[in-house]
Amino acid sequence: MIVVATGISGSGRKEFAKKFLIFAELRGKKAKVFDAGQMLIEHARNLRIRITEQFVLNSHHDTIQALRSAVCEKILAEIPLLQKDGYAVLINLHAVFYWEYQYLPAVDYHYWRMFNPDFFVNFINNSDVVAKSLQKRTQWEWLFDKNLPNDFALERIMDWQNNEYINTLIASQFLEKKMYVIPASGSESILFRLFFETWREIWYLGMPLTFLHGEENKKERVRIDDFARWLEKYVILIDPRYVEPLSVSQLNSSSKNRAVHNNVVGRDLNFLIPQCDGMVGFYPKVVSSYGENCERSEVFRTNGKTFLIFPNDSFLSPFFTRWASEIFKNEKKFKSRFLGYLDEKHGNYITKVEESEKCYNGGENE
Repeated sequence: MIVVATGISGSGRKEFAKKFLIFAELRGKKAKVFDAGQMLIEHARNLRIRITEQFVLNSHHDTIQALRSAVCEKILAEIPLLQKDGYAVLINLHAVFYWEYQYLPAVDYHYWRMFNPDFFVNFINNSDVVAKSLQKRTQWEWLFDKNLPNDFALERIMDWQNNEYINTLIASQFLEKKMYVIPASGSESILFRLFFETWREIWYLGMPLTFLHGEENKKERVRIDDFARWLEKYVILIDPRYVEPLSVSQLNSSSKNRAVHNNVVGRDLNFLIPQCDGMVGFYPKVVSSYGENCERSEVFRTNGKTFLIFPNDSFLSPFFTRWASEIFKNEKKFKSRFLGYLDEKHGNYITKVEESEKCYNGGENE
């Protein structure tokens, strides 16, 4: 299987790929990651073309294109041999560059078509996590110029991720391939299962994030952690906490910045939810969550199924229950029903999970 993966600088996609390789190896699977950007720089050095990581995007477009073509040809030559030996192939590259306040194209449709990937992946991350990563690199000093407006870097990072996503999506649609969005800070099990366990369903975990900050909600956060680990055993879990919206203080300081707020909302509703088979909305205690209400509505509108866990015996407004397929008062009742649902839908789904767990449980064979 071949996968083309994109993600902006500082997104953590390279680090994710390294974790994925270890994760796969522990489970007896062979995988190869091609870092196209690093290969380009190494090829330039071999040809004695002066290109540095710091100023590579200052290079002439034709020079970059020639080097990129050589790298792609090298990858294409290796793929048949890797596939013959049973390797899964991940090709890590960019769809868009953002350099000196301009967006530059990085998609090479010719070679993306030649790769003939089974699907595409776009890695995303929280914008302030990306910012902290880029601030450590001298080539991005211009993005954090003190003379620029507040939130400028956050806005540009969000825009850049949007551009990366859209260009990857267009390529995937043009080539009639699926595309998945993966939180780069999330579990490497997501990519592993997309590669090797394609039968698994993909589910989104919703929770009242904004209202569960502070020491007083520590127990509730622990319950969410435990619940997420349980779900992750059975499905490919998309957990928005791995691209958690900005902190409460940051959101308050950006209260008048609609660009920041709209991107936070759009990321979950437009990027993460549409790829999922359904959503589990988990309220560890009775609170109001505008975000989760919107998420359940979006799952409903995209014809997914929503299970809702809400610990309340009182009457629930029809405007609250409208977007829920089934409602449970606690995790225990939900778990029994959810496992039954998966088996009803797929026949032997839980049996497959149990077989997978024999060599999947934390990397330890049972």
